[in-house]
Amino acid sequence: DPTLRWLASNTRKFGPRDGAAAGTEAWTVLSSADFGKRHKVPQEFLEGTPKEGEVTQQLLQAVERALGLKDGTIQRQVAASKLQLWGA
Repeated sequence: DPTLRWLASNTRKFGPRDGAAAGTEAWTVLSSADFGKRHKVPQEFLEGTPKEGEVTQQLLQAVERALGLKDGTIQRQVAASKLQLWGA
């Protein structure tokens, strides 16, 4: 998928977090530089904005496509997310 450049399982690398529900996983998703440039906004104004929701949704959709999953499969299971736009 041209949107993505890197997927990493933080759970596999560091183990489960204390207090996390059984089966909870943490992943890092990095976009392509082109995707980042198209969605660049000031970092201090990102949290809780429509842009945060838009970019998060697009990245989750890209992960689903890359893994051959049905649209919404991962999105319905996300308990929490943190978006940081950088390097664009």
